[in-house]
Amino acid sequence: MGNKVSPSPDDLPPVEDSYELLCKDGKRKIWCKQWKPNNIEKARCAIYICHGLGEHCMVYDFIAKIWAQKYDALVMANDHMGHGRSEGQPRAYTDSLSTFVSDVHMHIEEAYQKLQKTPEELPLFIFGHSMGGAISLLLARENPKRITGGLMLMGPLIEYSTYNLANLIKYHLTKTIGSILPANMPASPLLYTDCVSEPEQAAEFNKDPLRYHGWIRFGIVRAMFKAVEEIRDMADKFDVPIFLGHGTADKLCCPTAAQIFIDKAASKVKTLKIYQGGAHCLFHEFKSGIRNDLIRDLDEWLHDRMKATGS
Repeated sequence: MGNKVSPSPDDLPPVEDSYELLCKDGKRKIWCKQWKPNNIEKARCAIYICHGLGEHCMVYDFIAKIWAQKYDALVMANDHMGHGRSEGQPRAYTDSLSTFVSDVHMHIEEAYQKLQKTPEELPLFIFGHSMGGAISLLLARENPKRITGGLMLMGPLIEYSTYNLANLIKYHLTKTIGSILPANMPASPLLYTDCVSEPEQAAEFNKDPLRYHGWIRFGIVRAMFKAVEEIRDMADKFDVPIFLGHGTADKLCCPTAAQIFIDKAASKVKTLKIYQGGAHCLFHEFKSGIRNDLIRDLDEWLHDRMKATGS
């Protein structure tokens, strides 16, 4: 029998690790995940994945593995407070997105300290979806020079969608009445049928025990309205490289607002991709081919940015 040939490190799947971090308030822990190249010393970039409201970071396991293996990337993520495996009550709640921003910043800094590297030495990219897109933008506003690679956003919360009259009325009622109602009071149910165009995908979302299944409270709705105002105000000062992908049929976040943000942004490197008929969660648009289109577009943008940063 011939000698068995061992696979090269480039052919091996990424090394996965999960752990908990104690947050700065000393009162709660967040669940964290990493996907690492087999030789972490040869990592070429770091990518942080920031999930949306009601999600958890393992939703993005498939793309994390692709990036870790193809780009020798240290990919990291965590479940936000009150989401997935992280601590926090009530679930899927905060009265300020700054809490999530602070946790993300802490997680990223902790990872770089362990590597004994800086974002200048190991370019940092942030991928964010929906509320995670808003968190990513707010993080970039506070630490623009740390995001040395750039932002990759999918259906980010820049403005709520008012795609029909009923949604427009609901939006204005929530914004006005919600400002005086108790923070813990339920505002509206989180409907996964609004997130995707394929019923099979909505059914999968509803079966996922780590997703949030319940009502969104007024406190976090107010927090997201505040974030929207801050993002709107910062657009013309935003100069971090950015890729933004948005579906025209997004019922939760407004694609027109994404176009306006990109037009106003001061970034020298900015790309907007609009996916016709795409719903909110573009990675779950299988039948239309949008999922594959987005993966390809992200890959091309990431490849160009890696080349530009010399990594």
